[in-house]
Amino acid sequence: MIILAIASTLAIGLGLLRMPFGYYTLLRVVLCLTSALGFAGARSRGDNRWVWIYAVLAIVYNPILPVKLGSKSLWVGVNLLTLIFVWIGAFRLRGVISEEHSAKGVSDGRAP
Repeated sequence: MIILAIASTLAIGLGLLRMPFGYYTLLRVVLCLTSALGFAGARSRGDNRWVWIYAVLAIVYNPILPVKLGSKSLWVGVNLLTLIFVWIGAFRLRGVISEEHSAKGVSDGRAP
């Protein structure tokens, strides 16, 4: 999740610049994917609060039925709030994905 938090931070940082419209669609895809994986991690941990947080974020950023907020300044605020949740969630759910792979017998490259 830390790698996704870094990718989301970089993507939002670039989005603060003047970018073509297509970039913002790509930004939605990145943030929706991050939210969906956070949702799955929170669900596997049984953390219902974070399941709901990530579900709302996935809905807000879904690229298929986009939410229209209007002004870019409003989106900047939503994006910054999203980064706060993504980073808190990344540290809170740290290790969930590698724990799931280990439980399924998938090696993460570390010695047993």
